Amino acid sequence: MSEGLNQYVVYRLKRALRETRVLRHQSFQYLQKYQMKVISDLYDQIYLSEFDPSLSPLQLRRQLEKELPADSAGETLEISDVLAITRYGITSAYYVDPDKLVSLTGFFHVPSSRELLTTETADFQIEGRPGTWLVAEDIWIDGNHFFLMQNQFFGRKAACAVLDSRGHPAAEDTTNGFSDAVIKQIREYIHGQKSENKNSVADEPPELEPIQSSDIDERSEPPPASGNESGRIGVVGSIVEQIDSKPKNAADKKLDANKTEFEKTDIAPDKGKRKKKRRHRKIPLRYRSSVLERLRRYQTKLAEERRKKE
Repeated sequence: MSEGLNQYVVYRLKRALRETRVLRHQSFQYLQKYQMKVISDLYDQIYLSEFDPSLSPLQLRRQLEKELPADSAGETLEISDVLAITRYGITSAYYVDPDKLVSLTGFFHVPSSRELLTTETADFQIEGRPGTWLVAEDIWIDGNHFFLMQNQFFGRKAACAVLDSRGHPAAEDTTNGFSDAVIKQIREYIHGQKSENKNSVADEPPELEPIQSSDIDERSEPPPASGNESGRIGVVGSIVEQIDSKPKNAADKKLDANKTEFEKTDIAPDKGKRKKKRRHRKIPLRYRSSVLERLRRYQTKLAEERRKKE
């Protein structure tokens, strides 16, 4: 395993915070006694540099206790500092105790609405798997957070699940913790996620420019009638055809004569207007007389004539 970043970062307690005064220069045992947490929110980064991966964390500590580099904010490494070492892309944090380095869990406190898991997560339900799970270990790989999830019923007797911070499986179940084989699978998972993100961005359709009002032809014909209106006109037309196709008796002939007279007196002016408009183009719908309206007026006139005769 030789890929990934190699660097180290020195963190020191913030001087401006009141709650950090009691923590400064204290042993890790003191913090445990009073249940005090060591999280990045309470620390400032004072130095970052490249790291020789051949050095052990303890060897690096010995170097920094003698003297920090000239461009750092502090003189030497102090008790209560945190040393974060990234070796081949895998980051581990250590609390500087008086006589040792204490490995920290959950130092990098990065709250996010997308993250479902933290180092304190318990009673978590993994999709498609029975029981509840808790975080047994965590690791940072190439800037991404991953967790070993232990079944709360079986404990160490069963294999642990490997999830990312959003609760998605990132590798096969393991009984050997974050071994080299598991880390290799996690890196393959990270590369796969990056490829999916690139493809999702590439597959997004381009934005269409809005149609400007100037692009619409103002002289275009009005839209056709809706389905209900056209259906209604078609039904009325068929009724009129049926009436016209019936054999006519004497009474019908008389009605036809009255109808002709009615059209001359009542409809002729409208037809004259229409003829004038036909010289230019087809008559718009708004200038046409309704078939129902014409029938209604005709029936009204017939009823009046019958009343007069009676």
